[in-house]
Amino acid sequence: GRKCSIGALYTTVERMEAKGLIRTWMGEATPQRGGRAKRMIAVTADGMEAAKGFYEAVTRVSRGAPWVTAVRRPA
Repeated sequence: GRKCSIGALYTTVERMEAKGLIRTWMGEATPQRGGRAKRMIAVTADGMEAAKGFYEAVTRVSRGAPWVTAVRRPA
């Protein structure tokens, strides 16, 4: 429910790109955006590995936590 400033978002995107986790490029300018181009983002293979590692770490440390055990998991 917290708001994120556009500056904080762009700082995060720039840091992730510098680490090789994502790549960005400018798309075409469109009339819907008042002639402005949209910044496009793609996750790299390194980014996918980092996300997988993060997910596994969170899963590992949260085993048995009350907020996790209340969630029903498929059999």
